[in-house]
Amino acid sequence: RVRSQRGTQFRRWATERLREYLIKGFTLDDERLKNPPVAGAAVPDRFDELLARIRDIRASERRMYLRVREIFAMAADYSPSLPETTQFFPFIQNKLHFAVTGKTAAELIAQRADSSAPNMGLTTWKSGSVQKADVKVAKNYLNEAEVSELNRVVTMWLDFAEDQARRRKEVFLKDWAERLDAFLTFNERAVLDGAGRVS
Repeated sequence: RVRSQRGTQFRRWATERLREYLIKGFTLDDERLKNPPVAGAAVPDRFDELLARIRDIRASERRMYLRVREIFAMAADYSPSLPETTQFFPFIQNKLHFAVTGKTAAELIAQRADSSAPNMGLTTWKSGSVQKADVKVAKNYLNEAEVSELNRVVTMWLDFAEDQARRRKEVFLKDWAERLDAFLTFNERAVLDGAGRVS
């Protein structure tokens, strides 16, 4: 055990990082991220990697569902028990999948699920082996480029939706659907008209 002043500083720093990680689930070197190294520095800039990881987390199905539910709960006609409300998240999800791949979630699964392919045609899944729940998630069939593109579209749209919700304008669920279409059109993305060909 090092008893020098430098050793004490290191233990203090390490304890703070560990405490932050245990409480928050992450730790960041804010100053290094705010002040990136100059070209040719020995320490590489990992900012883009961090952004990609945050986008992936933010666009995860569970995280997106919770965020969308929070935003849509502010709609004037929101009622969690109505069928229109429970069908709204899959509707939004299909529009976002279609904007990136030209297919709805059901169409992606129908087209890419293959019992003769390794891992049923999945490109990602949660645990060590493919589970029944994994084959029902359309995002698990996307290749790396499609996942990256979907993550970008989802995070851009969530930022847009959060901004709209924070301004506290009276909005109805149908308005959110129209705003998503307008957002996708503005970003020159394909817009799903209807429910798709496979349900």
